Amino acid sequence: IDDGAKNVEESLKMISEMEKIGVSKILATPHSNPGVYENNYDSIKKSYEKVIHGIGDKIKIDFSAEYMIDLSLIKKAENKSLLTFNDNYILIEMSYLSEHNDAFEIIFNLRLKGFNLILAHPERYFYLHNSFDKYKKLKDMGCQFQINLFSLVGSYGSKVTEVSKKLINKNYIDYAASDLHNEKQIANFAV
Repeated sequence: IDDGAKNVEESLKMISEMEKIGVSKILATPHSNPGVYENNYDSIKKSYEKVIHGIGDKIKIDFSAEYMIDLSLIKKAENKSLLTFNDNYILIEMSYLSEHNDAFEIIFNLRLKGFNLILAHPERYFYLHNSFDKYKKLKDMGCQFQINLFSLVGSYGSKVTEVSKKLINKNYIDYAASDLHNEKQIANFAV
């Protein structure tokens, strides 16, 4: 519904391919980014229902969202309109190119409200590559990190792969995700 599968048919094909390689559960997390991808519970659930109607019962699919760090997240948290999973977890992301001035304040406030935060693809935030103290600060604030599997095989460049390995060696990575967006990517997992 944003930069992922273009239609239900592509979604079903990707799900079928994931099933073939042994995936038994999928958590779909479309982007929610004010002004870019205005996804919310209703829009995501509508797409989810179209997809689950076409699958069998071999693979379990659930949904949430991947929220861009933005001050609006605090208001959404107060309004209880954030899509959470597994006991109040929220998947968040930041810009790849520049740090949000209020990122640490937003994270602090979300944690204060009782949310468990998982930071998507921290290895891809170029402005943090030479500031490992900020990675540590995020971990100390209670953020968990989710690495993209494609980062480990050079899909985003050698520097991202290098930082990925460094984050793993520091035991900063809590989760690994496929971050699949299209049919071409799924072929790389079958290798």
